[in-house]
This record gives sequence, C-alpha cells and structure tokens, in this order.
Amino acid sequence: ATYAAALAPGANSDAVPIHRLRLMRDLRSVLGRDALISVEAGGTHNWYVYGFPAYTPMLEPGDYSIMGSAFCQALAAKVVFPDRQVCSVIGDGALMITVQELATAVAHNLNVLVVVNHNSVYGNMYQKQIKNFGGRHPGTELYMPDMAAVGRAFGCYGEQVSRPEELVPAFRRALASGRPAVID
Repeated sequence: ATYAAALAPGANSDAVPIHRLRLMRDLRSVLGRDALISVEAGGTHNWYVYGFPAYTPMLEPGDYSIMGSAFCQALAAKVVFPDRQVCSVIGDGALMITVQELATAVAHNLNVLVVVNHNSVYGNMYQKQIKNFGGRHPGTELYMPDMAAVGRAFGCYGEQVSRPEELVPAFRRALASGRPAVID
C-alpha cells in the first residue's frame, strides 16, 4: 500500500507531456492479465520494472541493456503465443534500431501493440552526459519522426497520443484493429 501510494501522483497525473507512470497505469487497464509485455532497455526498462503491475514475467533484457531488443522479443512471443495479447513498450530511439521489423509484423500478421515513449533522445545516455560531461550531448539528441505515421506507412495501425485522456481509447482502438499497431 505504501509503494502504491508513492506511485499514485505519477500514475494519476494529467500532466502533458504524459507521465510514464500514467502511461503504465492506463496500459495496464486495457491489457489482459495474461498479456505478454516486452520492455526496452535503459530508462524505459527502469520505469516499467518498478511501476508496471505485471501478472506474467516481462520479456526484458535485464542488466544487459540490449537496446532494440524489445520489439523483436514481442514478435517472437506473438509467434509462440498467437492467441495472447503482446505489447512492446519501447523508446523512440530503440524502435528506430528495429523499425524495419514493422514490415515483418505486417507480413506475418503479428498483431503486436508497440507503445513508443517518444522523447527524441537516448535518455539514459543523455542523463549520463548531463552528470559527467558538463552539458555536452553528442549523439544523444535525435530527430524523431511521427512514429505512428511510420507505422501506418508500413501497414500497421498507427496513432499519435499527446494527452493522458487519449491513452485508453487509443490502446483500445489499436488492440481492436487486429493489426500490428504503433501508439506513439
């Protein structure tokens, strides 16, 4: 109860940009208890490990920080468990590493939900640069397109969300589409 109370301000936040704990709360509310979740390395991984109520083991790279692995893990999980919901929670930079696999998902009808934390930065590396390099950020600030539009270009369902109240309806539409889906 104490832990849940500590997370509550973020989980109930109506702030823009969307607080990651709010994103997790709303995602949890639409996914089934047996949904398989793959979580990206770095900051995305850290938020989900401590803030996402998982009822099945999360597919995650652990301490190896294998950036770009989550989406591929989700695709494999969907092949093995075609009747279960599969969701990949991934950073925008990490999705760009494996973005071509959206074509794989469409070609093989792997209706995985990809939730993109869009902040146009390699977050963990950026934070380390702030701490260790006096504000110099070489190679960590990224130009990032509308990832929902990229998903649609590949044939996925795609939707961009900017306000917390848009999360649950967007997740529901994506899951109902029966196609691979990208919620940015």
